[in-house]
Amino acid sequence: MRRSAATRGEKLTAAGAGGALAYFAAHGQVDWIWQIASCALPAMLLAAAVVAMLPPGRSRRRSPALRWACAAAGLAAAAILVIPAALAQTYLQRSYSEPAGQALQDASRAASLDRLSGRPDLARSRALLRTGDTAGALAAARGAAGAEPGFWVAWQVLSVAAERSGQAREAQIADGQVDRLAPRLPLELRAGVPSPGFDHY
Repeated sequence: MRRSAATRGEKLTAAGAGGALAYFAAHGQVDWIWQIASCALPAMLLAAAVVAMLPPGRSRRRSPALRWACAAAGLAAAAILVIPAALAQTYLQRSYSEPAGQALQDASRAASLDRLSGRPDLARSRALLRTGDTAGALAAARGAAGAEPGFWVAWQVLSVAAERSGQAREAQIADGQVDRLAPRLPLELRAGVPSPGFDHY
């Protein structure tokens, strides 16, 4: 668009829109701004403005086979990417309020559907801490922290599990990670296992 724009103002507008959208996309990889309406809605409106700037395309016939292939590809992507993640999130949400035994089952189901996230291990660690299985809770918390080393809740749960297992050095290291990742965390949240509500932040 910037190359094909007729006037200098249109070129600058296209370049500015591209830069703003590129920044939003890059920042969204390291922060949760895409979940904040005051950031996401302007980006969506800017994307809509960019689409409106596109010149009208030539009308051309598309074969029915191509349409069906595109629809099949969209359904396959949903089945592979969206549905398993949504089911995993459902199982995790259920595990937060269930008895420990059922919570462990649902956390395991979530882990089988979402192998890249540390949240199922985090749910398992919480449930095992409730049962008194500190060794199992420690192993699960290590898995959660290893899968998502930038998530302070995983380190906090690891700290609690390590302390209850008598692993003072590991608890101290985990506390240091919590301090690094969440330096303004209130003191009352440092004493125990964070509630599952913090798993979404």
